[in-house]
Order: sequence, then C-alpha cells, then structure tokens
Amino acid sequence: MKKYNRTVFSGACLALAMVAAPLAAHAEGPSINVRTDLRAQVIGEDNADLGVLSNEPTDSEALEAKVKVDGNVTDNISFLVEFRGVKNYGSGGSVDTDTGEAAGRKDFLELRQYWVQVDNLFGDYSPFAVRAGRQRIKEDRGLWWNRDLDAVSLMYDATLFDAQLTVGQNLAEYRTSDDSFLQDDQDILRVLGETSWQWRYGQFLESRFAYQNDYSGMESAGIIIPSDDRDESDADLFWFGVRAQGDLGGLQPKLEPTRVNYRVDVMGVTGHDEVQSSTSGPGSNRTVTGVSDKDVLGWALDAEVNVPVPVSVASQEPVFILGYAFGSGDDDSTDGTDHAFRQTGLDGNTSRPGTASGSIHNYGSVLRPDLSNIHVMTAGVVVPVSQASDVTGLYHYYRLDEKATSLSTSGIDASLNGTDKGLGQGLDVMFNSNLTKEFGLPDQTVERVDFKATLGAFRGGNAYGAGDGETAVRGQVELRFRF
Repeated sequence: MKKYNRTVFSGACLALAMVAAPLAAHAEGPSINVRTDLRAQVIGEDNADLGVLSNEPTDSEALEAKVKVDGNVTDNISFLVEFRGVKNYGSGGSVDTDTGEAAGRKDFLELRQYWVQVDNLFGDYSPFAVRAGRQRIKEDRGLWWNRDLDAVSLMYDATLFDAQLTVGQNLAEYRTSDDSFLQDDQDILRVLGETSWQWRYGQFLESRFAYQNDYSGMESAGIIIPSDDRDESDADLFWFGVRAQGDLGGLQPKLEPTRVNYRVDVMGVTGHDEVQSSTSGPGSNRTVTGVSDKDVLGWALDAEVNVPVPVSVASQEPVFILGYAFGSGDDDSTDGTDHAFRQTGLDGNTSRPGTASGSIHNYGSVLRPDLSNIHVMTAGVVVPVSQASDVTGLYHYYRLDEKATSLSTSGIDASLNGTDKGLGQGLDVMFNSNLTKEFGLPDQTVERVDFKATLGAFRGGNAYGAGDGETAVRGQVELRFRF
C-alpha cells in the first residue's frame, strides 16, 4: 500500500506539472499569469556526527512541482495562489531553497500562499496598500524573516521611504504530511514591522522590529507528552534592529561611488521565556518535570563588505567578500537572565553572497548555525566564469561566545564538550549557471533552465571533544525548469 501511495503521489506531481506548463505558455489576457517550476534536488552528507556516533552517510533525492497563479481582478486589486508537491527519496530530507527551510523526509502537497492585495488604498496614486492571506514575509539577508505566514500587512511605498506593518499567526497545517505544524509552532501571535529610507543616493537606513506572544500554555509537572511533538518554550519576546547599507563612496561629503558595498546589521532581543523540562517517560513519550521562568536580553551583529577586483573575467569583475557575524551567549545561567541572542523563528539565514546568482546558507552549508552564542568570520570571492555562470568560494571560521554543550541549531550531530570554544572551520564552493542563456537553448516552451551545485566541508574544533579534527562534508545539486 505504501508503494502504491508513493507511485500515485509521483504521478500526481507529474500530472500537475504537465497540465500547468501549457497553461503558463498559453494563458490569455494580462490579468492572469500561471507559472510552473520543476525542480530536481540531490543532497548527500557524510560524517555529520564527526565520527562520534558512527552514523551512516545520508542521501536525499527530491522532485518538486510548484505552480503559482497571480493576476489582477481590477486595476487596484491583485491576488496570488501558490502550491507545490514534493516527492522525497533516500534517507535524508529535502530543503526548500526559496526559504532555506528543511522540508523533511515525507512526501507532501502544500498550499504555500494565497492572498489578496488592494493598492491605492486611499485614492489614486496613494502609497498605501493592504494584503491579507497566507503570504511570504521576507528580507534580502534572511536574518529576520523568510517564511510563509497567515497575516494582514499594511504597506507604504514612496520614492525614498518604504514601510510595512504585519500582524499574523499560523492558523493551520498546510501540508498533507502533518509534520510542519507542531505544538511548538502553534498559538504564536506575531507583529512585524520594517522601514527603509534612502537618505542619500545609494545609501539606505533600515529598521525592523518583531513581537512574539506565545500563548499556547505549558503542561504541568507529571503530564505525559510526545517526545517528537512537544511545546518546550512559551516566550513573549521583542526584537529590534537597524541595518545600514550602500556604497562606501556615498558616505563621503562629495558623492564619489567606489563600488565597494557595505552592510551592517545590529539587532537586540528582550522579553520573558518559560522553558519546559522533561525526562524519559513510558514508551517513546516524556514526562514533564517542571517549568522554569527567565528573562531574555541578548544582541547580535552581522556585517559584510563586498570589494570588486579591477580585473575583467568574462566581461565582469570578481568580488571579494569579508564578513563577521556575532550572536551573544549566556555567560551566567544562575542570574535569572538568558543573555543568548535568538532569532525570530521566521528567519531563513540564506542569501546570495556578493554578486553570486544563487543563494547559500549565510554561515556555511554544513554547520548551518543560527546567530546565537557564536562568532563567524567569513572570507570569500565570487568569480564570473561566463556571462551566465559564476563560482563562489567561502571560508568560515567559527568560535563560541560562551562555553556550551550544544548550539541552538546545527547541521552537526556531535555534542560540544562545554569546556572549549573553538567550533571549527568551514569551506563552501558553489557553482551557478543559467543553462538557457549559457547554451542558447530555445525558450518557447521552457522559459529558463538553472543548474546549481554546492560542495561544503566542516572541520571540527576542540569544542567538539572527540570530534576535534574530524571533517563533515555535504553536497547539494539542483536542476530547475521554469515554465
């Protein structure tokens, strides 16, 4: 029966793509557009436990069909509906390259977005618009958010100043796999805001805030809970931050562009958190032993400089990348305040480095940490190899801010020893190519074909104890067809 269901699911995805592709090519009129993506993804990992747990290598092969329908009801009312199907093979899990989110091992159909937007809210040429429904909330770096959320957004779009205010909460499970709306993700109200001001030509000053009210409630001591679906934290938190970015030349009294671009993010979080503790219970369950309260106060920094090299390669210039990121750790677990920075939970932490045409995890494709209790130093280069292809190389050096036995999020399974701070080093090489442009392929049926390959390695430091000096590797290949 399981094999039958997998076959039916694969057939449904293929049928969906075959029906949608002709619609995308022949949809009449300017009011409705149908776009289809087909993606094949292969991921392989080896020694992700740094030789400590004797884990076997994992592999994952995934096929994805995505359909997006958008259009205009009137001049001021637009809409979008997006859904996808994912078929997984192998022992690993697929990754959503649009958001950086791990999509899991199960096959699923998903309703990703459905929203209606009203522009010119207060009359012709009004800069205000409102959007309601399940929508993608994102920003370029993915530090704050890059996720789908049930929400209402009020937007302001003027020449030099943009703003958005969003109130939302995930209301239901939107995947047929029933594993993406767990207890820890439910009953969380969010208020998100951002502004962007171009205060000088090419110079942007942005601000962001996020408020989270987790009102799901905690089970009391003695209650039996599932080990794989438990609500471990109820937090009321407030994030705030500023971002400055632009061309370094624009900071001078006289406007003299240098093409050396910079970006600096400074972020803070404060609030209150209730954390649940539990022990092994009957069967595969756990028994709640208590709930502890603590205040939260942490901060983070993420900065980067892109420096073009005055050497022509394929009629373009290579770009050097220098970056530093920091998330505070907790230096005293007995004072009642957790000083470790934590991100919003809507973050994706993926973006395009420098002038690269493809995205990668901001802090390394193997370790994949959140910005918490960590220092990350990055150096790299993006080299164009043709008009439609580029290669990116990135080196990362990692160090804990405070001694710990684990990271809040990590692609490495091994534990930390709690006595050392050296996390290790990472290296990523990424190749991106627009095959349609590279080989002059006809675009009458397939609009674009993209190829992406990433190979990453992480060498553990002394904080991994027995894993010190061990190397984990991860490779990812994608082929994408856009109709």
